[in-house]
Amino acid sequence: MRQLRWSRDARSDMAAIDDYYRPRNVEFAQRVLAQAVAAGRMLQQHPQAGQMIDDDGMRKWRVARTPYILLYRDTGTILRIVRIMHAAQDWQSELP
Repeated sequence: MRQLRWSRDARSDMAAIDDYYRPRNVEFAQRVLAQAVAAGRMLQQHPQAGQMIDDDGMRKWRVARTPYILLYRDTGTILRIVRIMHAAQDWQSELP
């Protein structure tokens, strides 16, 4: 089975999401984080599920019931979550 790894940027994104939403709506903050983790686990099992967005193998996946997307790459042995970003952001400019 593929290993699931979250990049430093993706972990920072998760912390920033939590920092932003927790004071406003703790339930939403918890849902975003839980749904992102669940999406990562699902992608670990089904790495081709996300839409290809560049020629280097970057894919995107919408985090269910949230306005966020996961940007990820699959090497065959490792599924790396690169970023988690709000879908309304200019996430294309953030591609590594």
